[in-house]
Amino acid sequence: YNRTDRPSLNLRLPTSLTNITWQTDMARGWFDISGAQIREDLFSRQGKHGFDVGDFNAYYIRTLPIIVTAVPMEGYVFSHFEITGTSTPRVTQNPMTLTPPASGNDINVIAVFNEK
Repeated sequence: YNRTDRPSLNLRLPTSLTNITWQTDMARGWFDISGAQIREDLFSRQGKHGFDVGDFNAYYIRTLPIIVTAVPMEGYVFSHFEITGTSTPRVTQNPMTLTPPASGNDINVIAVFNEK
């Protein structure tokens, strides 16, 4: 038990990250991103159209799937996701699995909700 060597663990952070911006009208609904609730009380700003716009930015590992759920507020229903920066610009499945591509630009995801 008189050893001088120590086990070591080397972690490498990936250099291949994609910036994803999540946007929605927070009065209509919010995001659940792999279990993290992105709600109005955490992230919001006044939008150019006079309503609160949820706007949350985060970096994600490329090719690692993200489970995204659009959660409507009372009186609204989910319509679709509008996505830029991927090969699928419109998704109606909720929840959806979003996989950042292995290479490419930033991604913008907008959750669209309609009145009931």
